[in-house]
Amino acid sequence: MDQWSPEKLDRGGRSLYGSMVRRVKAVGGKVTGMIWYQGESDANADAQALYKDRMRKFVAAVRRDLDAPKLPILYVQIGPFYTGPEVAVHWDAIKNDQLEVEKDLAPAGMVATIDAGLADQIHLDTASERRLGRRLANLAVAIVYKPGSLELGPRPVNARFADRDRTTLHVTFSGVNEALSPKRDIRGFVAKKDDEDLIIESQEVHPEKSNVVVLKFRESVPHLSTISYGLHVNPVVNVTDKKDMPVPAFGPITI
Repeated sequence: MDQWSPEKLDRGGRSLYGSMVRRVKAVGGKVTGMIWYQGESDANADAQALYKDRMRKFVAAVRRDLDAPKLPILYVQIGPFYTGPEVAVHWDAIKNDQLEVEKDLAPAGMVATIDAGLADQIHLDTASERRLGRRLANLAVAIVYKPGSLELGPRPVNARFADRDRTTLHVTFSGVNEALSPKRDIRGFVAKKDDEDLIIESQEVHPEKSNVVVLKFRESVPHLSTISYGLHVNPVVNVTDKKDMPVPAFGPITI
C-alpha cells in the first residue's frame, strides 16, 4: 500500500497513485467503479499492522481526487501462495483485514480467491482468472448496475454451539445467494485450542438452513477455542453459494 500512497499524488507519473489519477483525468475523469487486487506485499510484520488504515485512506483519497464520493470499490481478497509457513501468520492477518474493512469502504464489495488454482508460485491460472472475472462481474451487478438483485456473497455472522456438550457448532452466514454448496464434504474449516488442532468429524450445510454450516466435533470443544476458514497460505476450501460467490477466508473467531 505504501507504493500507492495518496501523499505521492504531486509526483504525477513518477508515482503509482499520481499516474493512476493522471490517466483517469486524461480520458475524461469519469469512472463507473474501481477494481483493486493487492495486498500480498503487505503480508509482513511491519506493513500488515498499517493495512486497514492505509486501505481506508486510499479509498477515501481516490473518491476525493476523482470527484466521485460514491465510487464503488470492488476488491479481491488475496489468495493461495506456494511458500513456507513463516509467511502464514501475516498472510492470514491480511486476509482477515481485507474482510473486516469491507464495511468501512461502502459502497464496496470483496471477493475471495482462496479456492483458486495457481499458474506459478503466486499468480492465478487462466481458469481461475476467468472465474474471478465472473465473480467480480457479480459484484458489479450487485453494487453498481442492479443493486439488490444479487447478494455480495457469504459473510460469517456468528459461530454458536447447538448443544450443551459443545460438539455441534453452527456457523451462520449472511449474503448467501440461494444456498451454500456443497451440502456435504465441505473443506476449509479449522478449529484450535491454543496451538492444538481440534478434530472436526464432519462439515455439512444444515438440512433446513441453507446459510448455516454445521461442524460436528469428535469431543467437547474447550471454551475459548477458535474457528477459522481458509487458514494459511495454501488451504483446501470449497464452499460457495449458488452464484459461485465464495466464503472468504476468516478467523480466528472465538467459540
